[in-house]
Amino acid sequence: MKEFRFYFKRMRQAARRAFIVISAAALFWSLGGYIETAKGSALSMEMLRSQCLNNGHAAAKSAYHSQTGNLRFVGTDTGYPIPQPAKLPASASFKDAARGYLSVCGSLFGLKDHAAELAVKRQKVIDERRSLVRFQQVYQGIPVIAGELNVQVSDVNDIISVNGEILPDISVETSPMIDAASAKDMALQHMAKKYGFGVSDLKTTQPELWIYNPILIQHGGGFTSLVWRMDITYRELSPIRELVLIDAQRGNVALSFNQIDTAKNRETYTALNGTTLPGTLVCNESNPSCTGGDSHAVAAHTYAGDTYNFYFNYHGRDSINNAGMTLRSTVHYGSGYNNAFWNGSQMVYGDAYGYPLADDVVGHELTHGVTQYESGLFYYYQSGAINESLSDVWGEFVDLINGSGNDAPGVRWQMGEDVSGLGALRNMQNPPAFSDPDKMTSPYYYTVTCGNSTSNCDNGGVHINSGVNNKAVYLMTDGGTFNGQTVTGLDITKVAKIYYEVQTNLLTSGSDYADLYEALYQGCKNVIGVSGISISDCQEVREAALAVEMNQEPVAGYNPEAPLCPTGQTPLNLFFDDLEGGSGNWTFGALNGSSRWGYDSPYGRFAYSGLHFLYADDYPDEVSDSYAAMNASVLLPANAYLRFAHAYGFEGINNDGGVLEYSTNGGVSWFDAGSLFDYNGYDGAIAAGANPLAGRSAFLADSHGYISSRLSLASLSGQNVRFRWRMGLNSTVYDWGWWLDDVQIYTCAQSDLMTLVTWYYNSILNRVPEPGGAEGWTTEIQRIVSLGIDIKEGFIALGKLFFNSAEYLNMNSTDNQYITDQYETFLGRTPSQGEVDYWAGELSGGLTRNLLMNYFVFSEEFKSYMDGLFGDTTVRPEYNLVNDLYRGFLSRLPDDAGFNYWLAQMQTAQCNGDPQAIRDLTSQMALLFLNSQEYADRNTSNSEYIEDLYNGILRRGAELAGYQYWLGALNGGTTRPEMLQLFVDSTEFQGRVTEVINAGCAY
Repeated sequence: MKEFRFYFKRMRQAARRAFIVISAAALFWSLGGYIETAKGSALSMEMLRSQCLNNGHAAAKSAYHSQTGNLRFVGTDTGYPIPQPAKLPASASFKDAARGYLSVCGSLFGLKDHAAELAVKRQKVIDERRSLVRFQQVYQGIPVIAGELNVQVSDVNDIISVNGEILPDISVETSPMIDAASAKDMALQHMAKKYGFGVSDLKTTQPELWIYNPILIQHGGGFTSLVWRMDITYRELSPIRELVLIDAQRGNVALSFNQIDTAKNRETYTALNGTTLPGTLVCNESNPSCTGGDSHAVAAHTYAGDTYNFYFNYHGRDSINNAGMTLRSTVHYGSGYNNAFWNGSQMVYGDAYGYPLADDVVGHELTHGVTQYESGLFYYYQSGAINESLSDVWGEFVDLINGSGNDAPGVRWQMGEDVSGLGALRNMQNPPAFSDPDKMTSPYYYTVTCGNSTSNCDNGGVHINSGVNNKAVYLMTDGGTFNGQTVTGLDITKVAKIYYEVQTNLLTSGSDYADLYEALYQGCKNVIGVSGISISDCQEVREAALAVEMNQEPVAGYNPEAPLCPTGQTPLNLFFDDLEGGSGNWTFGALNGSSRWGYDSPYGRFAYSGLHFLYADDYPDEVSDSYAAMNASVLLPANAYLRFAHAYGFEGINNDGGVLEYSTNGGVSWFDAGSLFDYNGYDGAIAAGANPLAGRSAFLADSHGYISSRLSLASLSGQNVRFRWRMGLNSTVYDWGWWLDDVQIYTCAQSDLMTLVTWYYNSILNRVPEPGGAEGWTTEIQRIVSLGIDIKEGFIALGKLFFNSAEYLNMNSTDNQYITDQYETFLGRTPSQGEVDYWAGELSGGLTRNLLMNYFVFSEEFKSYMDGLFGDTTVRPEYNLVNDLYRGFLSRLPDDAGFNYWLAQMQTAQCNGDPQAIRDLTSQMALLFLNSQEYADRNTSNSEYIEDLYNGILRRGAELAGYQYWLGALNGGTTRPEMLQLFVDSTEFQGRVTEVINAGCAY
């Protein structure tokens, strides 16, 4: 108790020294500094957003990339484009206009120098009102995979929309350590192993240097790498056109997937059951009826014509490339070959079943060619699902309007229902009928990564997850009620116009469903007036996209997290190592070859939390069997768990891999732990061959960033157990390896979290929680903890809410009772009479109750009390600083998106070691909050504003003398922004800035 009072006494004395010394001269100097800052950088980003996203009529719609944090979309009505932010010369072209906008606004998308970072990929005049410029991102002249921006420009050179993704802050060595010839050899070896071909059976395009980071085309983290890009095919044509990226510095396979979908100048051939293309000509425009009577050839030829006619009649498009490309088809490919595919230059139909007898299949496959020439959507993950769905859309539209085939109500919207001997492949009206998702949160949404060898990954679920857009198209066309949305159908003509605009003028190669969500509404607005399309139609489009949850992420995501404990329980650690204190808990060794494990990585930081981790390198390509093992065993009580975070990139689908083993005899013998996993266990079995772990179930291929896995250790209770992580490699080709972080062995107990939430109800409001109240607050506190915010902040927010609630205020508690409530709530104890008397004196002297509360919530005793319940609750100082501004000025916990955005800005300044940038950013945040409607709604008094400054800027309570000094200054004419800047410029706040910088770069 005595220490608690002495702590506050010391805090008051230090605060007086820090603030009373501010002289009148310092006051005026600080005000001048504030004015200059406001003109310069404090509000620059917000002013830029206002300038770049406002058309003078209404704010443009905008969306941000979930992984880069930058703009990915800005769009407005064609009648109200965004004015150019800088004056253009009268002679400026639409390309100049696009660059003019990006010269000012490009930083919002992640650009630093548009002139150096963007190359024109393609440009065209769309119609009399609009033009399009497609930009390719480059770094030192090297293109960036999926780094693209589309800019639509109005007829007066203003901006209608900008969409796409930019990879920000690229910093890679552009001189390759691996030359093109070596990269080609590595790619050929990889392909030979993947498909079982001989290297001599394969051919490859000339390797080209590109920049690659997986975040632009799939979920999950990743590195930015210089890569050699090439397409590899089988010399005797087959349904394989593999995109292969070889890391130009390490030589590992950075990415590999097949770009071929396996599912009116016309020529149709027969391969006569061979595999040489195109085969023997049986139909062309001189012989349109395909003399000879081959039903497959007749159908392929006829339906290719129907597809050509649909594109030409509805969109004025002249063939696949819009330049009269011959539509070449081959039937009877192979003997019993069960597939149809577009190989990049022509259509191929397998001999098995009657694929060319289905008009929608023909339209589907030919549309892959259109997509290839327009958006270039990757055939991978969500981009591939959209690619596949667009083919379904046009194939079904051809089917529904050409008068051929079976279009009865029972089979309308089925894909491939006319394939003889096989039948329908998908149902666009009801995707779950074929186990495909009809919305993003459907249990059918395919979230298995390409590390699962048993699934072969379907390029990330391209055929399955196409169901999301397929359902949306059905709703837009025929209408219906689904998932809480009622959509009025628009008919095929309108929907076709909208999707063609999206496909040709808005999507980019890396577009995902979040991009498509924005593109559909923008695309509809772009074609208002065409075929009777109106703004009300665009609302139907939006409702269809909302019905299928196109703007949401899948439930499981691609980076699945294992739970810690059941709801209402909290972990009690038996062993926990976040690797921030070194690798002293670990032993590294090898059973075969050299050990690949170590502390941190030569390739840069990649931690699940903090800065450090363990890493096992897959390079070089030599046989190896190495491990990272715990030094000591842990005695396991009943119902213990092991949970760990890890990321991996192993060669091939199942050539290299990692296993987890345990020992119950101090490391003398080891057993596989695969049967103990209850969340996110092994992916499949390592292939037979030179790998020492061949045949064993293991983690395989690519996790796409960090995931967490959990094991139930109930069967090992009462034993002393240790674990080791073991990586097995073969001798050809390599990848990244295995990262390990945050290893935790624990039991679950009744949650102290919910117990403490319930105590706040009892202590402050003198009642039990309302139904769901304690559960709701427990969930909210868990949410902020998952953001990296100190758990104490959740209880500070809860306490402030309850103490300032009408329910508590109506109790009319005396000062003595209020003080007692503070002690019991925040410190879990009853105060002495001396402590009550001391604080009663402060209150009677003018200290407000809220200022008094701040003393308690920022006290060392409160921290110690909470640490005793939850372990060390300390977080990095930049997390505190961002959260303090939310608490101080908005009096609430931060939302996820806002917190992550401002934290990223703060960490950028932190990593640059720039104290002025941190001060400017603090001023910027605080001013934005002060000028917000949310702050205005608080209707704060000058007294409360002083509380906000101490709370938000200095992270402490105000001593009475300092509080009265600043209140007098406010009442005497000092403005609130001026006083804010005084706090930001203070020596005390500089101490906080120094603490942030000294913590080091967080990434």
